[in-house]
Amino acid sequence: MKIFKKAIKIKPFRYTCYVIITNNILEERKNKKYKLEEANYLEEPLGLHCDGGTLYSYIFIKPNSQVNILAHEAYHCIRKLLRDIGAKQEEEVVAYLLDYLVEQLIKYQCQYQISLKDGEM
Repeated sequence: MKIFKKAIKIKPFRYTCYVIITNNILEERKNKKYKLEEANYLEEPLGLHCDGGTLYSYIFIKPNSQVNILAHEAYHCIRKLLRDIGAKQEEEVVAYLLDYLVEQLIKYQCQYQISLKDGEM
């Protein structure tokens, strides 16, 4: 099965979060095109956030990852963004960013499912 990759641009901060939807997170994470450091995991995760460098990161999720997994990985992304820009973790800023990222993750999951039904993947 092919992977689904989309970019979420967080424009006020010039931050990009690449979303990768795949059934095999660990195998896809090893793909050289992401240029991620080696990591050892004991078992396949339901979701994974990876630091991609300054002002960008990756969120790997499964097609059926539940919203709690999406929120968990989105939170890691927000913490990375705030560290990258040297900002404090302001409660309201985090809440708005979490809302936005989870909404985008759900939207991309839906697009992935539709593309499967339409035979695009």
